[in-house]
Amino acid sequence: MENQHTIKIRRREMKTQRTNYSKGPVKIVGLNVEVKDGNVERALKVFSKKVQTAGILKEYRDRGEFVKPSVKKRLARKEAVIRTKMQDKKDNS
Repeated sequence: MENQHTIKIRRREMKTQRTNYSKGPVKIVGLNVEVKDGNVERALKVFSKKVQTAGILKEYRDRGEFVKPSVKKRLARKEAVIRTKMQDKKDNS
């Protein structure tokens, strides 16, 4: 293990269903990043990119407080309007 360390983060797999308790424990998904030649900064950058693409931080923020279903729908519509405006602006340019 010369100059190689592993940074791991574990989270519960989101695809489990409430009715699926009898099939055993929840699978653990991990993100691994190897530190090569002692370059911790580069490994940290890769790790943060993996966390961002996996959506772990967004999920953590979303679960921070309860949001009513009506508010979720309202926010989804608002985001859809913003997306379509951005797409129209991009297409017209």
